[in-house]
Amino acid sequence: MVRQARQYPDCAATTYLHLEACSAEAGYSDETKSTLVKALQLEPTVSVSTVRNALVGINEVIFKSTIDSLR
Repeated sequence: MVRQARQYPDCAATTYLHLEACSAEAGYSDETKSTLVKALQLEPTVSVSTVRNALVGINEVIFKSTIDSLR
């Protein structure tokens, strides 16, 4: 579903960060790198802290997994 969201012109950097985290978890290193590059093009100041702040209130296991994958 995240891959499909990239087709919309107003797609945000967070979409690419979610895809980057999923790709990292799955071991897709090429996709991980390219999605991170795209996220940084859309939002040059994005960081793990930005994502951490955006995920407040999410399930703790999902939260930890996402943050670990982004690192």
